[in-house]
Amino acid sequence: MEQAERIMDAFIKNDSTIGKISIEETRDVVQMVMHYLNDESSSDNLKKKCFQVLCNVIIYGHISTKEKWVIYWTITYATFVDTIYDEYNYKVLLSYKIIFCEVKEKMPENILAPALENNEDGPIVITTSQFLGEKHAPTRRVLDYAKTIKSLFNKKVIIINEAGMHFDVYDYMENAARFNYLDNLENVYSITYKGDEFMFYQSKHKMLDFQEIANIVYNIRQLAPSLVLNVGENSITSDLCTCFVKTATIPCGTNIPISMAENLIVCRDVRDDDWERIDKIEPWQNVISSVFNYIMPQENQMRHYSRSDFGISEDAWIITSAGNRMEKELTDEFLVAVDEMLNRIQNSVFLVIGSYSNKQKITSIMKNFDRVILAGSVEDGSQAVRLADVYIQPKRKGGGRAAFEALYYGVPVVLLGYGDAWDVCGTTFEVNDYNEMIDRVNTLYNEPDTYEEVKQKSYEKGQKLEDMSGMFKELFLDLEMNCQANKLEVNEDEFYSIIKSKDQIRNEELLNWQSNIEHELNAIKNIVHWNYKKLRTNEWNAVFNSTIRGVDWLENLSLSPGRCAVDYPGLYAMYRVLDETRPQRILEIGLGQSTKVIGAYAEKYNATHYIVEHDRDWINFFFNKHGKNEKTEIVCVDRIENCFKGRYINTNSPIYYYDSFREKLEGQKFDFIFVDGPQGSDEFSRVDITEILPEALADDFVIMIDDSERAGEKRTISTIMEILNKNNIRWQGTDFDGQKNTVVIVSKSYEFLCSV
Repeated sequence: MEQAERIMDAFIKNDSTIGKISIEETRDVVQMVMHYLNDESSSDNLKKKCFQVLCNVIIYGHISTKEKWVIYWTITYATFVDTIYDEYNYKVLLSYKIIFCEVKEKMPENILAPALENNEDGPIVITTSQFLGEKHAPTRRVLDYAKTIKSLFNKKVIIINEAGMHFDVYDYMENAARFNYLDNLENVYSITYKGDEFMFYQSKHKMLDFQEIANIVYNIRQLAPSLVLNVGENSITSDLCTCFVKTATIPCGTNIPISMAENLIVCRDVRDDDWERIDKIEPWQNVISSVFNYIMPQENQMRHYSRSDFGISEDAWIITSAGNRMEKELTDEFLVAVDEMLNRIQNSVFLVIGSYSNKQKITSIMKNFDRVILAGSVEDGSQAVRLADVYIQPKRKGGGRAAFEALYYGVPVVLLGYGDAWDVCGTTFEVNDYNEMIDRVNTLYNEPDTYEEVKQKSYEKGQKLEDMSGMFKELFLDLEMNCQANKLEVNEDEFYSIIKSKDQIRNEELLNWQSNIEHELNAIKNIVHWNYKKLRTNEWNAVFNSTIRGVDWLENLSLSPGRCAVDYPGLYAMYRVLDETRPQRILEIGLGQSTKVIGAYAEKYNATHYIVEHDRDWINFFFNKHGKNEKTEIVCVDRIENCFKGRYINTNSPIYYYDSFREKLEGQKFDFIFVDGPQGSDEFSRVDITEILPEALADDFVIMIDDSERAGEKRTISTIMEILNKNNIRWQGTDFDGQKNTVVIVSKSYEFLCSV
């Protein structure tokens, strides 16, 4: 290590030394430096020297711009996960400027020429360097910004993922940073989010690709936007647009962004220690102070937790901390502080939300390690945070989202005056050091009045942080954007002439009469259609109740059909399937009213009954209320919302599906499969069954799919039919229609069920 430090010192003593060696020698240096930078045994002092050398390679080295880009993201990632590099922020900024200038020199002059005029009515282009779907917090921020701007200002919003974080890692850079990229978005040209549709483009080229960058800049110029807003940092493409249009960069953290945009947005108040950084911006750049907002997902779209899910008793006092990099962030000093908190508060536990596997470290540092719960990565982690009595934060750069989620649910936050979380929460929740953090937590536990006061302040702060509309109103005023809320309430397509001739009046009256007649006919058609479906449901109701009369295992069963549950057409079809075919191995996907029927049948006829369900709270509630027989087995899996990549179905948009569904049921065969979960999606719905076909089918089988009138279910049903055809399995199918439809697909031996 000493020899490594001496080598680093040689390159640091004179910054430009790295520019005096050959390209191959430079690459050898980079390989060695990246090794020590990522080696856990390296001292902080050595790591800081390695960091400086990598910056010097970008600033003075003769390697290609593409290679410098990989190194740049490596040092950027290092600054995010470790606080020891803060003193070199100026070198990171200079490194980016060097790369930006090298790219700009390769651009055609005409696409960077100043615009002739500012198009105030033009669309807003939002750029980003990575786009991974709604579960990815920076991506969700892009989408929330797009939706807020569109709804608030009635502006057309176009999202462009330049994919700046999608690059080739060179062989000699084995320890370079790497980032995720979704190639299934390469040919997606629109994104729908919370009911709004946005034009979308994602570059499929590895960056930095100069031709592709020029092409994106050219296309943005052709759009004649009123603003190019980059979300995140380090967008070469967005910064190039500064030459001809108003640009702004809003980071996904609270530091002043590293960017060559005209407007640098810092999502907090400007502090005295910011002026050293502000002094280094270009003369034509502005720093604008704003607020760092978050949007919480809808309650019904998130998975909810109880204390029992983590093995925590109801009387325990929960201290929690959450993050994506807990392996690095749970330092020895922080764990010692937590141990003292547990020591002072005897009925407390420490809940760690996020991946952490170093149990040996905890047991060696903490005397109260038996009261530490390592929850690991938790889906919808905010719903685990809301269980806490207090949220504490180790010293780290990130953590803003987790701290906000605690505030949003009224959980008091205690943190040091450092990083995004501090910028987000403000000084109200700040302590000077870990000793003060221990005392603050102890006070919150022992003084109920103080606790309630801080809890109320937490809730109020959380609500303010979610006011994204208010933030953009202020921000657009600061950007001198000529936008007003609901500016385009007047629709020019609806203008009409108020001075008309008699012929014009006569023609308009005739057109209005025709239009009214068409409107009334359509309304009548809709009424007839829905009344027909209601009549069909009522008919199935009568048929079902008549059919089950005298059936001892079903007649007295309490059922609540319709709405989200299976309706009478499906119940009648289900009873006839069970009664006529007497299946012995049943798979039910989705727990609900159908479970009562199938469970009663399984108990009566000694059939094996598997239920796949993701909601643990619903499982516990249902079986506590209705009971469970010995023949029913629950297969509890996690529900995922993402683009689906399966054996037969690949989606372009996120849908709900079950994690490890195929693995859980591999090798099983069923003679009756009922599909009523998970929740539906527009493109495809309830695709999990396709993953086990045809292997899971007995020779004689029945498949039922509820809600078959919906588009997503229809596409999945068509896929099931294709699978059967490809495997030369003879089948027959029919639709039991009503207000809700149910499709039945049967083997040739059971085709009589299609006419019952």
